Amino acid sequence: SFTRTGESEAKGDWQIRACHEKKMKDGTVSVWDSMAHVEHTYVKAGNQWKLQRWRPHTFLGDIGSWAETI
Repeated sequence: SFTRTGESEAKGDWQIRACHEKKMKDGTVSVWDSMAHVEHTYVKAGNQWKLQRWRPHTFLGDIGSWAETI
């Protein structure tokens, strides 16, 4: 959902999920799956809405190891 915060600004709160996989030299696959809530800020430029910034704010959880995967 979006909340209009001004004539040319709106904010939306989204849940995101990022899944990363890395194939290791020995053929195994390392996985890191992470979930969070993110606030998106949009600004109106002319007649179009553009994403201005995003801000993660609530970590929900993860599966696997970021240190081994990234």
